[in-house]
Amino acid sequence: MLTVEPSDRWVTSAITGSSSVNTFYLYNPKETPIHLKKLNPGGTDFTAKLDPIQDGKRYQLSIASNPSLKPGHYLQKLQIETDSPAQPLVNVELDVTIYPKVFASPPSIIMPQLPIADDVEKISWPSIYIRKLREQGLKIKSYNSTLPFLKLELFTESEGQVYRLKLSLDTTKIKPGAFNGKVHIETNEPDLPVLEVPIQGSFK
Repeated sequence: MLTVEPSDRWVTSAITGSSSVNTFYLYNPKETPIHLKKLNPGGTDFTAKLDPIQDGKRYQLSIASNPSLKPGHYLQKLQIETDSPAQPLVNVELDVTIYPKVFASPPSIIMPQLPIADDVEKISWPSIYIRKLREQGLKIKSYNSTLPFLKLELFTESEGQVYRLKLSLDTTKIKPGAFNGKVHIETNEPDLPVLEVPIQGSFK
């Protein structure tokens, strides 16, 4: 029986515009040779190439994720046809998560129940950081909140790469009860021009 080394399942990740690559080996420990007849990639999210090292005994499988994939999670099952009646197919499962070059951190904000008091404006809110990985050139075109009591102020941490949104309260617009809204951030990144950070909590 052919075995796939180091595993018949590959879980990986990459940043949009780049590719994750890996090399696998198919090994036949038996004396009877097993020949590989056909490689079926099973999709276009990954490319694969098969090369014999010792025909009938050992093969090299080179796999790369597609650099044109958009941010998201992708699954693909690769199949290799053999001339072995006992093992006509060898399956390799491929799993990749593509992360955007630009992202907001934290991805969401959940506040505890906040008391409406004279010092409510002193409550510390998390800042939202907008970052671009590996490259420069990031610009924040606009930002706003769907919550009327939330004030936003933008600071530059590293020009073209890291920005910070400071959150504070307009106490004149606070009302008791639960709130659930978003902060919208528009950037110049073509693959992900709008970032949204959900914000929820309540005032009592």
